[in-house]
Amino acid sequence: MPNHSDIESAVLHAFEVSLEAQLRAVRRLRSDPAPEKPRRKGMSHVEYVYDILQRACQPLHITQIL
Repeated sequence: MPNHSDIESAVLHAFEVSLEAQLRAVRRLRSDPAPEKPRRKGMSHVEYVYDILQRACQPLHITQIL
């Protein structure tokens, strides 16, 4: 069974790893901001079908969707 010191060391190590990852992310954002993604002009076919099914609130046959 791990003793108090082992548990404390593991918890502190987990905090350290987490904080280092956060610091790297902040530094990356400050030095090289990601470019904005270009906006898509329309919906994909899958998005259209998903929208149709959401509005129908029930299963539809493919002939009904088309």
